[in-house]
Order: sequence, then C-alpha cells, then structure tokens
Amino acid sequence: KIEHAGAPYDETLNFSALSLYGVGLYTSIENLWINESLHDGLVARGGTFSMEEVLITQSGETAATFNSDWSGEWEGLYLHNSGNNGLNYLTMPSQSDAESLRLARTSIVGAAEKGITLFNHLSLQQFEQLYLADTPLGIDFNAFSGIETEQLLSDFRFESVERFSNEAAFNSWFQNSTSLPFSR
Repeated sequence: KIEHAGAPYDETLNFSALSLYGVGLYTSIENLWINESLHDGLVARGGTFSMEEVLITQSGETAATFNSDWSGEWEGLYLHNSGNNGLNYLTMPSQSDAESLRLARTSIVGAAEKGITLFNHLSLQQFEQLYLADTPLGIDFNAFSGIETEQLLSDFRFESVERFSNEAAFNSWFQNSTSLPFSR
C-alpha cells in the first residue's frame, strides 16, 4: 500500500506516488493499492514490466499514465475517483513492441474530467474488458493520430459517460467492435 505520496513541486515538476522508469521485463507488480496520492498515482515511462491487481483511488491528478514506449502488460487495473484523468496514454510503443502489450480487466470509475486520453498512435487490439463509468468525457480521441479498425478493443461497457471527443472516430470504432452492452 502506498498512501498520501506524491506532490506537485512547481509548474514543471511533479512527483507521483509511484514512478517507474525503464523497469525491465522480469519485474512484476502485484496486489498494489495507491491511495490518496497528492499528484499522479502511477507513472510508467518506458520498460516492459507487468502489473496484476492494481487499485488506484483518490489520486490528485491522473490515476495512471503510461508513456515513452512502455510495452508491458496488466491484468486488473482499477482506477477510482481521480482528480483529473483516469488513464493517459502518451507516446506509445513501436508496432513491434505493441504486439506484446496486453491490457486486461480495466475499470475506470469517477474520473473528474476524462476516463481515458489517447495521444499519438495506439492499436486498441490489446484492450480486453474495459469498463468506464461516471466520467464526463469517456475517451478523448482528439489528440490521437488514428485508430486501426482491424485491431479493436473487445468486451467493453460504458455507463454514465456523458460524451466522447471525436464522435465519428468513436462510432467507427464502436461499430466494428464486439462488445458488452453499451449505455451512455
């Protein structure tokens, strides 16, 4: 358990509750709870580590951010009541690294602004069982360079999500996906 960690330092520097920089393939994080972080809950920059059963609650900013070519896998990521965004994907892995990326059983509930923000290129093939609820903006596609419609998310459910940015991109993605029931 990590509790009350992290802090904004100044306008350009912030400390997250848990920051992982270039953590390797043989690292596994299991049964972790990050509670009431004063800034981001978890930030992963690069690396290939895996996570299983991670709960991030009451983060001050974004619950979890993955960027700079992180290409690991997680199973069971639960993000609840983040101060800003639930999950940010920034610069994503190269196509060869993306094939090893697997994101299973992800729940994001109560993000104050956005459930998921997608930046740059992302193949959605690796998302399995995504649940979004109680957030004004479900998925922000606006900063996103494109969706590969051949590689789509499967098994998802959205409840009490007010809208999606770039509705055309979302609708194209949604129509080509196999899914659980959808409700807004």
